[in-house]
Amino acid sequence: MSKTVSRTVSQMGRSHWMKPLIAGLVGVFVAVPLSAQGGAKKADGKMEGMEHSKMGMQEPATGWKELDAFHTILAATWHPVSGKNDFAPIKAKAGDLATAAHKWAASTAPKGCDTPKIKSAMTDVAAGSQRVALLVDKNTDDASIKKELGAVHEKFEVVEMSCKPRKDVAK
Repeated sequence: MSKTVSRTVSQMGRSHWMKPLIAGLVGVFVAVPLSAQGGAKKADGKMEGMEHSKMGMQEPATGWKELDAFHTILAATWHPVSGKNDFAPIKAKAGDLATAAHKWAASTAPKGCDTPKIKSAMTDVAAGSQRVALLVDKNTDDASIKKELGAVHEKFEVVEMSCKPRKDVAK
Protein backbone atom coordinates (compact mmCIF):
# COMPACT_ATOMS: atom_id res chain seq x y z
CA MET A 1 0.00 0.00 0.00
CA SER A 2 1.35 3.45 -0.82
CA LYS A 3 2.19 5.88 2.00
CA THR A 4 -0.61 8.24 0.95
CA VAL A 5 -3.25 5.52 0.96
CA SER A 6 -1.97 4.08 4.26
CA ARG A 7 -2.05 7.49 5.90
CA THR A 8 -5.55 8.22 4.55
CA VAL A 9 -6.92 4.87 5.74
CA SER A 10 -5.34 5.23 9.18
CA GLN A 11 -6.61 8.81 9.50
CA MET A 12 -10.16 7.70 8.64
CA GLY A 13 -10.15 5.04 11.28
CA ARG A 14 -11.47 1.53 10.79
CA SER A 15 -15.14 2.29 11.32
CA HIS A 16 -15.33 4.70 8.37
CA TRP A 17 -14.26 2.20 5.75
CA MET A 18 -15.09 -1.17 7.33
CA LYS A 19 -18.82 -0.57 7.89
CA PRO A 20 -19.59 0.20 4.22
CA LEU A 21 -17.35 -2.68 3.12
CA ILE A 22 -19.07 -5.18 5.41
CA ALA A 23 -22.53 -3.89 4.48
CA GLY A 24 -21.69 -4.22 0.78
CA LEU A 25 -20.37 -7.75 1.17
CA VAL A 26 -23.42 -8.83 3.17
CA GLY A 27 -25.65 -7.37 0.47
CA VAL A 28 -23.86 -9.28 -2.27
CA PHE A 29 -23.89 -12.60 -0.41
CA VAL A 30 -27.59 -12.29 0.38
CA ALA A 31 -28.96 -10.71 -2.80
CA VAL A 32 -27.15 -12.83 -5.41
CA PRO A 33 -28.30 -16.26 -4.15
CA LEU A 34 -31.85 -15.00 -3.67
CA SER A 35 -32.07 -13.45 -7.14
CA ALA A 36 -30.63 -16.58 -8.76
CA GLN A 37 -33.32 -18.82 -7.32
CA GLY A 38 -36.05 -17.58 -9.60
CA GLY A 39 -39.55 -19.01 -9.30
CA ALA A 40 -41.45 -21.81 -7.65
CA LYS A 41 -40.53 -25.48 -7.44
CA LYS A 42 -41.73 -27.85 -10.12
CA ALA A 43 -42.87 -31.41 -9.42
CA ASP A 44 -39.37 -32.77 -10.12
CA GLY A 45 -37.91 -30.63 -7.33
CA LYS A 46 -36.10 -28.20 -9.64
CA MET A 47 -36.80 -24.51 -9.41
CA GLU A 48 -38.88 -22.99 -12.20
CA GLY A 49 -36.66 -20.59 -14.12
CA MET A 50 -33.51 -21.62 -12.28
CA GLU A 51 -30.42 -21.93 -14.43
CA HIS A 52 -27.77 -23.96 -12.65
CA SER A 53 -25.10 -22.87 -15.10
CA LYS A 54 -25.50 -19.24 -13.99
CA MET A 55 -24.71 -20.23 -10.43
CA GLY A 56 -21.73 -22.46 -11.25
CA MET A 57 -23.76 -25.56 -10.40
CA GLN A 58 -24.25 -28.77 -12.33
CA GLU A 59 -27.04 -31.25 -12.38
CA PRO A 60 -26.26 -34.45 -10.46
CA ALA A 61 -23.96 -36.87 -12.27
CA THR A 62 -25.61 -39.89 -13.83
CA GLY A 63 -22.71 -42.25 -13.31
CA TRP A 64 -22.27 -42.68 -17.06
CA LYS A 65 -18.97 -40.84 -17.21
CA GLU A 66 -19.00 -40.18 -20.97
CA LEU A 67 -22.53 -38.76 -20.85
CA ASP A 68 -21.61 -36.60 -17.86
CA ALA A 69 -18.45 -35.31 -19.59
CA PHE A 70 -20.40 -34.39 -22.72
CA HIS A 71 -23.22 -32.81 -20.69
CA THR A 72 -20.75 -30.61 -18.80
CA ILE A 73 -19.37 -29.16 -22.05
CA LEU A 74 -22.79 -28.88 -23.68
CA ALA A 75 -24.21 -26.98 -20.69
CA ALA A 76 -21.18 -24.67 -20.60
CA THR A 77 -21.63 -23.82 -24.28
CA TRP A 78 -25.38 -24.01 -24.99
CA HIS A 79 -26.71 -22.00 -22.03
CA PRO A 80 -24.60 -18.89 -22.81
CA VAL A 81 -25.64 -19.07 -26.48
CA SER A 82 -29.33 -19.62 -25.80
CA GLY A 83 -29.60 -17.23 -22.87
CA LYS A 84 -27.34 -14.30 -23.73
CA ASN A 85 -26.21 -14.85 -27.33
CA ASP A 86 -22.71 -15.33 -25.90
CA PHE A 87 -20.79 -17.35 -28.47
CA ALA A 88 -17.36 -17.13 -26.84
CA PRO A 89 -17.72 -20.44 -24.92
CA ILE A 90 -18.81 -22.49 -27.96
CA LYS A 91 -16.16 -20.89 -30.14
CA ALA A 92 -13.54 -21.84 -27.55
CA LYS A 93 -14.86 -25.34 -26.84
CA ALA A 94 -16.40 -26.58 -30.11
CA GLY A 95 -13.60 -29.11 -30.64
CA ASP A 96 -13.94 -30.37 -27.06
CA LEU A 97 -17.71 -30.74 -27.57
CA ALA A 98 -17.19 -32.84 -30.71
CA THR A 99 -14.54 -35.00 -29.03
CA ALA A 100 -16.70 -35.59 -25.94
CA ALA A 101 -19.71 -36.45 -28.14
CA HIS A 102 -17.65 -38.97 -30.12
CA LYS A 103 -16.34 -40.61 -26.93
CA TRP A 104 -19.85 -40.75 -25.51
CA ALA A 105 -21.29 -42.29 -28.69
CA ALA A 106 -18.53 -44.92 -28.66
CA SER A 107 -19.05 -45.80 -24.98
CA THR A 108 -21.04 -48.69 -23.56
CA ALA A 109 -24.47 -47.64 -22.38
CA PRO A 110 -25.65 -48.70 -18.91
CA LYS A 111 -28.56 -51.11 -18.55
CA GLY A 112 -31.83 -49.48 -19.42
CA CYS A 113 -30.13 -46.98 -21.72
CA ASP A 114 -29.04 -49.42 -24.40
CA THR A 115 -32.00 -48.93 -26.74
CA PRO A 116 -32.19 -48.21 -30.49
CA LYS A 117 -33.82 -44.81 -29.80
CA ILE A 118 -31.00 -43.75 -27.48
CA LYS A 119 -28.27 -45.11 -29.76
CA SER A 120 -29.76 -43.19 -32.70
CA ALA A 121 -29.93 -39.97 -30.69
CA MET A 122 -26.33 -40.40 -29.51
CA THR A 123 -25.19 -40.87 -33.12
CA ASP A 124 -27.08 -37.71 -34.08
CA VAL A 125 -25.52 -35.79 -31.18
CA ALA A 126 -22.01 -36.86 -32.24
CA ALA A 127 -22.64 -35.90 -35.88
CA GLY A 128 -24.25 -32.58 -34.90
CA SER A 129 -21.40 -31.76 -32.53
CA GLN A 130 -18.95 -32.37 -35.35
CA ARG A 131 -20.96 -30.03 -37.59
CA VAL A 132 -20.88 -27.35 -34.86
CA ALA A 133 -17.09 -27.67 -34.66
CA LEU A 134 -16.80 -27.33 -38.44
CA LEU A 135 -19.07 -24.26 -38.46
CA VAL A 136 -16.93 -22.65 -35.76
CA ASP A 137 -13.71 -23.54 -37.60
CA LYS A 138 -15.08 -21.91 -40.76
CA ASN A 139 -16.11 -18.75 -38.86
CA THR A 140 -19.71 -19.29 -39.92
CA ASP A 141 -22.32 -16.75 -38.82
CA ASP A 142 -23.57 -17.02 -35.23
CA ALA A 143 -27.17 -17.79 -36.28
CA SER A 144 -26.04 -20.98 -38.06
CA ILE A 145 -23.94 -22.06 -35.09
CA LYS A 146 -26.85 -21.41 -32.71
CA LYS A 147 -29.24 -23.40 -34.90
CA GLU A 148 -26.93 -26.43 -35.10
CA LEU A 149 -26.00 -26.28 -31.40
CA GLY A 150 -29.71 -26.05 -30.56
CA ALA A 151 -30.36 -29.20 -32.61
CA VAL A 152 -27.56 -30.97 -30.70
CA HIS A 153 -29.12 -29.87 -27.42
CA GLU A 154 -32.57 -31.15 -28.49
CA LYS A 155 -31.13 -34.56 -29.45
CA PHE A 156 -29.23 -34.70 -26.18
CA GLU A 157 -32.50 -34.14 -24.33
CA VAL A 158 -33.96 -37.22 -26.06
CA VAL A 159 -31.28 -39.27 -24.33
CA GLU A 160 -31.49 -37.33 -21.09
CA MET A 161 -35.27 -37.86 -20.84
CA SER A 162 -35.22 -41.48 -21.99
CA CYS A 163 -32.22 -42.70 -20.03
CA LYS A 164 -31.84 -42.22 -16.30
CA PRO A 165 -28.93 -44.48 -15.32
CA ARG A 166 -28.36 -44.96 -11.64
CA LYS A 167 -24.81 -44.68 -10.34
CA ASP A 168 -24.98 -48.21 -8.95
CA VAL A 169 -25.88 -49.79 -12.33
CA ALA A 170 -23.87 -47.59 -14.69
CA LYS A 171 -20.92 -49.30 -16.33
